[in-house]
Parts: sequence; C-alpha cells; structure tokens
Amino acid sequence: MNEFYVKKDGDKIILTIVSKSETSIELDIEDAADMALDIQQYIQQYINQKSNDVYNEKAKMQSKEQHAQKTKSAIETNKWIENHFGSKYELDPIEREVKERDIEKLFGDVYTVDLINNKLTKKK
Repeated sequence: MNEFYVKKDGDKIILTIVSKSETSIELDIEDAADMALDIQQYIQQYINQKSNDVYNEKAKMQSKEQHAQKTKSAIETNKWIENHFGSKYELDPIEREVKERDIEKLFGDVYTVDLINNKLTKKK
C-alpha cells in the first residue's frame, strides 16, 4: 500500500511517496496546484462514475418493473377479451358460462357455431 506525505518548505511543497522505497519530489506552487487540480478532477470523475452506476441500476430496476406491469396488463386485457368476445379454444368454466364445445354438442349437427361473432348459422 502506498502512502504519501506533503509538507511545505518555504514557497516549495515536498511530496513524499512511500512504497517499497521512499521517494521525495520537490514541487513549486504551480506544480502543486496542477497536481491538486488533477487529483480533484480524478476524484470527481470517480464520483460521477459511481453516480452513473447507481442511476443505471435504478433505471434497470424501473425498466423491469414497467415490463412486469405491461405483462400483467396484457394478461388481464387478454382475459377480459376472452370473457367478453369468446375464443375458439375451450375456456375454463369459471371464465365463461358456456363453452364452445358444449354449444357444438347441442347444435353442431344443425348449426355452425361462431362464438367470436356470437352467431349460429344453420347448415344447408
């Protein structure tokens, strides 16, 4: 792990970096100000990246929730359509009072059953 120390020596600043060995660099005020600005910009970019990551995660969660809501709405809409306009498929008796197959058993020999349009047409 690297450590660093900064100390002022008159109008100079001494930056000491301790790694496996110790290195000192003498900076004038302008260089020290540039270095501080660079570090500040680096930290700001890091903070912005973290903020973007959090924002993107929230956006993903909102997208998933919207997708789930749309799927639920589509299922409910299809159920309502089937209940009100019928279907060519056998439906659960709770969903619909009369099944197409029951009507065909009663009238299939004489009538053509069209539950979509709620019509019985007499066969010739």
